[in-house]
Amino acid sequence: MKRFLPIVSSFIFFVTAVMSVPAWADDIEIFRASATQQSSVPNLLMVVDTSGSMGTKDVTVPAEAYDATKTYSGRFDTGDWYALVNCGRYGCDAHRMDKSLNQCDAAAAELASNGVFDGNMARLVEGENRTVTERVCENVCTRWFWGFCIRSERRCEDQTTTYSEPSRWETIEENHSNDEVAYDCERDEVGNSVTEYAAINGSFDNSTGGDLPSAAYTSSEDFEDRLNWSSEDYSARVVTGNYLNWQENHNDEKTVTRLKAVQNVLHDVIGGMDNVNFGLMDFYGKGRVIYPVSLVNDDRVQLLKTVDDLEANGGTPLQEALHESGRYLMGDTYYYGERGVSSAFESDGKTYDSPILNECQANAVVLLTDGEPTDYGTDNVIHDMIKPVHEKNGTRRCTSYRDNGNDYTRYCLPEIAQFMRDFDLSSGLDGDQTAQTFTVGFKSDQELLQDTASKGQGNYFQANDSVELTQALKDIVRKIKSESSTFTTPGVAVNNYGRLTNREEIYYALFLPRESDRWGGNLKRYKITNDGTIVDQDGQPAVDEATGFFKASARSYWSLRNDGNEVESGGAASRQSVPRKVYTYTDGSAPKDASLAMMPSAQLEPGNSDIEAEDLGLGPSQTALRTRVLRWAQGYDTEDDDGDGSTSDVYGYIGDPLHSSPTLVTYSQTATGSNSTIFFGSNEGFVHGIDAETGAEQFAFMPKELLGNLNAYRADKDAVVVDTKPYGMDAEIGVWVNDLNQDGSLHTSGGSIQGAGTSEQESAYIYAGMRRGGRSYYALDVTMPDAPVLKWHISGDDSHYLSWSQPAAFKELGQTWSKPLVSLVKWGGDDGDPRVVLFFTGGYDEDQDDATDVVADDVGRALYMVDAETGELLWSAGPTAAHDLQLSGMQYSFPATPAVVDTTGDGYVNMVVAPDVGGNVWRFDIDNENEGSEDVKVTGGKIAELSQSGEPVKFFASPDVSIIQKEGVTPFLSIALGSGARPSPLSKKVQDAFFMIKQKDFTSAPKDSSGKVAYDTIRKSDLYNSSSLNMDALSTTEQAKVLSDISKANGWYMDYDVDGEKSLGASLTFNGQIIFTSFSPGGSGTGCGPDTGTNRLYIRDVLTGTTTIQTNNGTLDNQELQQPGIAPEPTVLFLRKEEDGKVTQVPQIIVGTEVIKDQDGCGIADASCGNGSNNGNTKDRDSSNTSSKVQFWFEER
Repeated sequence: MKRFLPIVSSFIFFVTAVMSVPAWADDIEIFRASATQQSSVPNLLMVVDTSGSMGTKDVTVPAEAYDATKTYSGRFDTGDWYALVNCGRYGCDAHRMDKSLNQCDAAAAELASNGVFDGNMARLVEGENRTVTERVCENVCTRWFWGFCIRSERRCEDQTTTYSEPSRWETIEENHSNDEVAYDCERDEVGNSVTEYAAINGSFDNSTGGDLPSAAYTSSEDFEDRLNWSSEDYSARVVTGNYLNWQENHNDEKTVTRLKAVQNVLHDVIGGMDNVNFGLMDFYGKGRVIYPVSLVNDDRVQLLKTVDDLEANGGTPLQEALHESGRYLMGDTYYYGERGVSSAFESDGKTYDSPILNECQANAVVLLTDGEPTDYGTDNVIHDMIKPVHEKNGTRRCTSYRDNGNDYTRYCLPEIAQFMRDFDLSSGLDGDQTAQTFTVGFKSDQELLQDTASKGQGNYFQANDSVELTQALKDIVRKIKSESSTFTTPGVAVNNYGRLTNREEIYYALFLPRESDRWGGNLKRYKITNDGTIVDQDGQPAVDEATGFFKASARSYWSLRNDGNEVESGGAASRQSVPRKVYTYTDGSAPKDASLAMMPSAQLEPGNSDIEAEDLGLGPSQTALRTRVLRWAQGYDTEDDDGDGSTSDVYGYIGDPLHSSPTLVTYSQTATGSNSTIFFGSNEGFVHGIDAETGAEQFAFMPKELLGNLNAYRADKDAVVVDTKPYGMDAEIGVWVNDLNQDGSLHTSGGSIQGAGTSEQESAYIYAGMRRGGRSYYALDVTMPDAPVLKWHISGDDSHYLSWSQPAAFKELGQTWSKPLVSLVKWGGDDGDPRVVLFFTGGYDEDQDDATDVVADDVGRALYMVDAETGELLWSAGPTAAHDLQLSGMQYSFPATPAVVDTTGDGYVNMVVAPDVGGNVWRFDIDNENEGSEDVKVTGGKIAELSQSGEPVKFFASPDVSIIQKEGVTPFLSIALGSGARPSPLSKKVQDAFFMIKQKDFTSAPKDSSGKVAYDTIRKSDLYNSSSLNMDALSTTEQAKVLSDISKANGWYMDYDVDGEKSLGASLTFNGQIIFTSFSPGGSGTGCGPDTGTNRLYIRDVLTGTTTIQTNNGTLDNQELQQPGIAPEPTVLFLRKEEDGKVTQVPQIIVGTEVIKDQDGCGIADASCGNGSNNGNTKDRDSSNTSSKVQFWFEER
């Protein structure tokens, strides 16, 4: 027979063999569970009521047991197999199975001996072709004039498409057909040497040929992600026709005791149970373990014998028995269970051998009883156990319940269940190991049992006969296995946000991690009030302060229903219509002001013959699938994901904006409204333009090099990712709004501009990189957002599909992580003209993903200046002769966005600061008064080398540059930045730190004593160690000594305290303080989900590095943020405040969804409220032209 192991997803694990998980070399590793977290078999401990009342004879069962050696007459063929499906209170439907297709040895053996097989089973269904006829309409240009469409008409036709469905594994429950070719089961895997695996995801393409069912298997061990038995309910009951005849015609009833009925049901349930650790307790001595929790497959016979030995006698010590179950799970000494089976104990015979062996095991206790407790008192040992519960709940006593005699008695059963669910049961393992409690009332219905299950976060079941009891126990087993196989991920992952400052709108880019390629995304709009509260469209607070995420009850703008904690509901995704305006660029020549809306070859639609199947990553013969993929890109629900039976309606999907932040462009504004568009990129591969008022998509552009992403995102959203995640347009977008008269509105008619004295047309351009999606930058003219123009394209990829000649310096361009920064320089020296340029760094070399030390790179080692209008390379620096400024020491890639600085205040950028992954910081000085022959004169050098032996720090976050002025202190340039490997947020190998580096000469390039330009290199030892500095705790004399030492140093540093803590985002210098966040692994709490870590907010004095405020958690060092995942960078918003008739703009710090306030409830940046955070002495002038995360209504110059 064929054996196979199950497919496993990255968030879902099955309960047998240890799995290997792909190494996700990026910050998405925080959303992936580790291999250790995916290997646990769930523990199920069943406490069976063996009190005297269980001897009551009032349950009817079959009078004669089934005997497989007999032939029973009836309407079913005795030798056939039947799958029992659609089971309910009055029976099941029986679907005949072709037993010749069986590949499951366990099923064959059990059906031969017992007539019944219970277990997980799947059926292999051969793929088929499906033909669908749909009405397809499109606008066709009928007359062109100078490249513009001046007349068009809408044409419709019926289009018939044949889809090829792959062969697949399905549940036995699904409708049987002649296409099924094999059956196989999970149980065959247990204890066997497995050499063959099911094809990935339980679905495979047999187009290459092969004999079914052999094509459904592979011997490749690369398929460690396997058919996931827990992804669906594969549980099945298969019986012989002989068994059905017995059940239907030879099944007289008799009355048995309640305990005997339970024993019969346990035979049934345990017989069909696979890959569960099962244990048994009874009520003897108020609770003892009679069968230790162990793998049910190991000795099913002995377990069933133990079930048969149960006897009804004694009272009903419910809380004592549940308490003892907790002691067993914790590995504590026994209290009531002295007579338990010896194998449940350690060698001393007193200490339980806890069955909790892995931090990711699901643990559950099932309490089955037929009556109320008979022990009314509560022993001190129980009170000791539940003391933490009372402290958490703010209570002193357990709840009172009314018994059958209408008397009230306090029972602690719910509190015991809550203790086992809310508190750690195994201190020797990472995280909190807890247990659910399920309760079953057999011939009994009690409020006490309902509350116990509720507090234990399990379920309560009430059963009156064997059928209901069987169903209840099977449901519990399924729920426990599901608990074991599902990891929790954040319901909302906030990437970043943008804001129209004086309109109070705030926009969030959200993404939903999945185990498949199709991560979900959305853009949502909220409002921030004058007191700093984020509210929804109903004016209600939108953020849950306990979690840092949006409330389930929140209703974002553009949404028709509550959508707060649902990423893919509401928002811009809900405003899509079909067909979308989606464009690409397929011409073989370099784009130059290509009007996408007017180019037939740029339309991303099935009718564009310039888009070939190969461009989509398909075979040349897969024409039908090509149509399907392109219709998906147009927004059609080609996969019927909404389940309404139509594939022609809108799907409403946006790919994940993992790192691309919302960027706003305002075209016009009035006192009551504005005309604005929000731009962001997604990993599906699009750059999106969204109407800021309505949420409707105005256009989306996808480069040809990313068209292959479409099929990956279109495919089954529950499919499994084998190796890596697809990336697209995932970088931050740069913007140039050429508002010549600075009136806040763009005039695009070419006529006169009010107050500008020129007829030059105003414009808006965006510049989009790809991050891990590729090595290109794309410039789009979005002056008219309904008619985007592809202005130019730059690429560092020699094998790029667009093969035009590009400067040799661009070969250094790596993955385009850097945001292009719009800047003004004087071109041609002192008498030259202003020129608008872009600065961006060389990007990232993915070889660094696996580098644990500082190693040189092959690409990314550069800084570029290009013309913002044309993309022409104007200047570059790098280690080779291909660059204008050759610096041999530039050996490491530069993924961080640089800081561009105007230190003289004349409007021209004269300095660029850029850090690299080697732990170095570089400074470049632009001489705008250049009197030489060069168009631009730039010098540069290394100003800091902060990696030390054994501490290879890397910089991925942008530097935060400000001029610091304070009375009695010589002005200096502050360069603040933190170290941390963004691709490895869970790593704990490096001592990372936050640095403030001083530059005393900052209005022009530094010079040595002879007057030559020279750059001194600062090292960590040249900085003052402010890691534990608290100026408030020092005397006046000590403070003076510290200030003196710091003034002599070249800055300061703060080592992070927590293991693995690091900086992953840029800081913000404001009001004499540096505001920054850190991320550290290990914050997911349970240890059994993705490690989404802990974020902390620091506020440090720019001069000394000491903390400056007392935050609302009462500490002086940092404030722990609520939001898991990597928090966005801090931003200062200016909120309108009116007091005594005077209107002011009050600064407020916001990090993602969290508005930061001090212990007085004041905004930390608001010096006018409470104690505030202003040190009163230091002033800083942020000289960076880097656009803030909050986009203002005016251009910063």
